[in-house]
Amino acid sequence: MNTNQFFSINRFWLLLRNDMMINYKKYLLNIGGAFVVFFIIIYMTLPKNPDDGNYKAYQYLGPLLITLFSLGGFIGMAFPFLSEKRQLSVYLLTPASTFEKYLSQFLIRFIGGTLIYLLIFYIDAIIARQVALAALAKYEHAPTIAEFSFKHLSDVKRNMRTTGEIIGLLSIITTIGFFLFSVKLFFSKNGLIKTMLAGTAVFFAVLLLNVGLSHIFFPETIGMDNHLPSYKVNEQFNNIQVWFTILACSTTAFLLPLGYFKLKEKQL
Repeated sequence: MNTNQFFSINRFWLLLRNDMMINYKKYLLNIGGAFVVFFIIIYMTLPKNPDDGNYKAYQYLGPLLITLFSLGGFIGMAFPFLSEKRQLSVYLLTPASTFEKYLSQFLIRFIGGTLIYLLIFYIDAIIARQVALAALAKYEHAPTIAEFSFKHLSDVKRNMRTTGEIIGLLSIITTIGFFLFSVKLFFSKNGLIKTMLAGTAVFFAVLLLNVGLSHIFFPETIGMDNHLPSYKVNEQFNNIQVWFTILACSTTAFLLPLGYFKLKEKQL
């Protein structure tokens, strides 16, 4: 196989540059909107008067998870040319391989979007904290607001969560991102909405499967007040965390190839 037909650095760079030149206004608008929305969300969670308790470092996880919906929306709007047949035809005729087209969208939407999202959240967290502290300065006994740090969110002792919970949460979030990015290729119009509906259906299907398996292997869980037995696998993980982490990681392993072959199918 001629590797130049599969991937060429020069051709890939031209494809990325072409995308940036065409869509830079949309990207800048998204970044500007994210700055404003993230600041509002973070500031709303910070203490406003002396009666509010001290704001711990781990409490930033709440607004972080809320703002993740915006990142999911940005990732889910990948391959915008799918909505119109004319744009799709032009894009498919662009002199680049299917792999380059797929990789370019992945870098822009998933990698680039995630890095910019984290940067915007970090900057907004610093600004929101300073604004909140300035508003609280007039009170004699004002609550304290911890500085934001991604390190603190991953610190088990500081964020009051186990390593298993953190890894499980990250794996689920990553899987959702891959799902939004890859499954979007199966729909043309209203791709993001249809992908979210498909994701909801998959979620409940997996939930029902887990309930069914739990009833088969643990008949005592059939009762309304009984729950799936939970036990520690090691000091950091319990059996349920291990199961959902493995499920999320195994799902991720085929989502990206699935999206690639769907785009290749359109190319043909």
